[in-house]
Amino acid sequence: MALVSLVIAGLLSGAYREGGVFLWLAPGTDDGARHEWSMRAYASWWASPEAGGPTGPVVYALVASGIAYVIIKHNLMGLCMMSFFFAIRKDVVYAFDTANPDGCHGWKAMQDLLSGVVVSLLISLVGFCSLFLSLSVRQVSWTAPFLLLFLLCVPLFLLLPVALLRSGTKRYREQEIARLRSCFAELRQRAVPGSLEQFEIARAERREIAVIREGRVQLFPVKEMVATVSVYVGSVVTTILGIFNR
Repeated sequence: MALVSLVIAGLLSGAYREGGVFLWLAPGTDDGARHEWSMRAYASWWASPEAGGPTGPVVYALVASGIAYVIIKHNLMGLCMMSFFFAIRKDVVYAFDTANPDGCHGWKAMQDLLSGVVVSLLISLVGFCSLFLSLSVRQVSWTAPFLLLFLLCVPLFLLLPVALLRSGTKRYREQEIARLRSCFAELRQRAVPGSLEQFEIARAERREIAVIREGRVQLFPVKEMVATVSVYVGSVVTTILGIFNR
């Protein structure tokens, strides 16, 4: 993992050698003049070998590889968690308690935990978008590992938990409704046919089944989900437009 992080740091350094953010900051409209300006700016950058020997590049490599290590480790742990929950999706019953007063049918603790995940994703989006906006199409190839994380892992961490929970609660809902119908069928058999008691049993059955059928678990509040998706889509669109406009 440390070696991969060091390689990514080297790729980022290569992107800067090709112009990187300096090409983005270069004045004027002539491509040749802007490229020449970016090369001079890179040569005077503290982390370039031309600026002051090997000290700058070494320090940059250590800092960049440390940051890359944290990002990769973060996403790797997320992928491990996602693969674990995906593997046990048929062995675990995702139930919900309609009588729980937490407002999330007993899933409030999980919702609070995932709120931290959303914040982490939003911070990652800002960092990724800032990186890619400083690069051109030719230079983006140097940051391919980050680009894959940006385009693949971020949606996965948002959509897979929702899909797994929706599938699990749907299965639970079907099983719970079948169980309720079986229980109420036994109660109706004990009651006198056509009696008020049988009528009340039927009404209670409809009420209980309706509660289960309409029960939904919102892992991500609607406003939070809309804001996150909007930031992600906006980041992707802005990044693509920014890259191809250079």
